[in-house]
Amino acid sequence: MSQSWLCAGRYETSDKLMSLVKHAESDAWLALGLCFYLNVLPLTRQLSNLSGSSWSKALQGQRAQRIEMLLLHEFHEQKFMLPDKLSIKVRTAVSLYSVLRP
Repeated sequence: MSQSWLCAGRYETSDKLMSLVKHAESDAWLALGLCFYLNVLPLTRQLSNLSGSSWSKALQGQRAQRIEMLLLHEFHEQKFMLPDKLSIKVRTAVSLYSVLRP
């Protein structure tokens, strides 16, 4: 779903454009603050060290599936029970069933 309507009319005057830029900047600062609050940088560094992937690819989310598989294998070696991954179709069906169930 495109949200281009949020920016509609924001390029008409310089004041509106500056307002859009200020909102974008505040959103970026909010995301950065959230990353610091959640300790994202140290956690991604540790995950990339564990998986043997580069840190930049872990930050971009390109190695998320490999990191997930390595963690699953480690959990399996430690004898943890792991649930099966549900496909998107099954998750959608389950969520629809729980919503439509009387």
